[in-house]
Amino acid sequence: MIVKELKKKTLKIMDEEFEILDFSFALPYTYVLIEGERGKSLGVAMTLQEEILTNKSEFEDIDIEVFIKKVDSLNIIERTLGLAALNAVSQYYLDLSKVSREEVVEIISVENIRKIGVVGNIVPIVNILKNEGYDLYIFERNPKTYDRRNLKRHF
Repeated sequence: MIVKELKKKTLKIMDEEFEILDFSFALPYTYVLIEGERGKSLGVAMTLQEEILTNKSEFEDIDIEVFIKKVDSLNIIERTLGLAALNAVSQYYLDLSKVSREEVVEIISVENIRKIGVVGNIVPIVNILKNEGYDLYIFERNPKTYDRRNLKRHF
């Protein structure tokens, strides 16, 4: 559900043409490098090695929308490239011009955000955000690094 909603919102906010300059489906990470009017942006996604098996994929076009539309595919190659492309677009639109410090909490407070999804349980950041009263969603694959105290967990 979350991925479908992210796909829908990402495709909706794209108000310009993007060119895919480079991409790679690799271990341990997959990446997609895009360029738009304002410059370049890189999106990455963790490649799930245990799911690769014998999946094959062919894309008719190397296009950002084609990649993003595959983000909810059952094919691990398509899904991982789709997620990396979605991340590239989100990074492209992230406006850091009003941020005076390099602290992640400063970036968040600029936008008046209350719900935050954290990919990977980055304990120092999670603790700060939790103490400041944010509603956190931790996306963590490794149960050993998941903090079970009052946090929602999504896989």
